[in-house]
Amino acid sequence: MSNKKYLFRYYKNEIKSFVSHLTKAKNNPREINIHQLRIDIKRVKAFIHLVKMLFPKAFNSKAYYAPIKNIFKSAGQIREVQINLKYLNSYKLSSSLVFQYLKFLKEGEKKYSKDFKKAAVRFKISDLYKQKIENLCSEIS
Repeated sequence: MSNKKYLFRYYKNEIKSFVSHLTKAKNNPREINIHQLRIDIKRVKAFIHLVKMLFPKAFNSKAYYAPIKNIFKSAGQIREVQINLKYLNSYKLSSSLVFQYLKFLKEGEKKYSKDFKKAAVRFKISDLYKQKIENLCSEIS
């Protein structure tokens, strides 16, 4: 398989994985779903940076990353709360201050989940399948 076909196939597979995990996280923002979604976004971002490095003048990386930036940020807020809850629960502490903090984190998780769902609903996959990436990948020998 040629490099150009491989690169574009890689991109399409990463987008497919991203959309799958976005759907799972939107329907059920469990820790694993949010984590996998953020990994997918990081991979898409790395690919976008690669194309930007190969074609610095012909490729506007911000236009490709912008549609997923809000999703990444919102998912990151949820993930941070989930990690804090996980670690705090693992210590099995029982003071009123700990219970207040747990309540604060759970309320934050609810708020961040709502924000995340809004960002996920606004997302349009067509923004990630712009013709320019395929054309640029085809220029690679």
